[in-house]
Amino acid sequence: MIDQRKDIIRDIARQYNISISTPTINTIANCMVQMKYAHRKHIIAEGEVCNYIYYISKGLVRQYYIRDGQEITEHLACEGEIVCCLESLFTRKPSFLQMHTIEPTILFAFPYDALQKLATQSQDICEVIFAFYKHIILLQQHKAEIIRFTSAKERYIRLCEYSPEIVRRTPAKYLASALQIRQETFSRIRKEQN
Repeated sequence: MIDQRKDIIRDIARQYNISISTPTINTIANCMVQMKYAHRKHIIAEGEVCNYIYYISKGLVRQYYIRDGQEITEHLACEGEIVCCLESLFTRKPSFLQMHTIEPTILFAFPYDALQKLATQSQDICEVIFAFYKHIILLQQHKAEIIRFTSAKERYIRLCEYSPEIVRRTPAKYLASALQIRQETFSRIRKEQN
């Protein structure tokens, strides 16, 4: 199990172009917690505090919120991605975002409190934590720009190009919501593209 955790840290370091020492890999790996969830289970429910940064080892995760009685998909992520409810993580306040699994999922979680403590001890760990936060913030900014500046059809095409696994494995209603496209329009666009 510890070797799998070390491999995850190395993968994250490669993905985010971080140089990381073996002792730092070992230190971070030792604080990671494995979590397993069945299909359609909450990782974080509304009103809970987000205490972890999650790395998806296997499975598919959806972040959403409820507005006017409707579930609005904020983010979809699968293997190799990092997810968390960033505002709740930083403020230590209950989250309005919820996170649940779309299929059976295995997560490796980085406890926020442990990472903060480790960050005071090592510049390498600070760089890893900064890379997590930078990735999440840039991803949110990128998604916001796509929603603001592209047509519904362009949004769908981009999602197919950059996240084909998510498109293949996610129910259409969640994809449409994430892309901020009405279900009927989404169905028409999808049919045109296939």
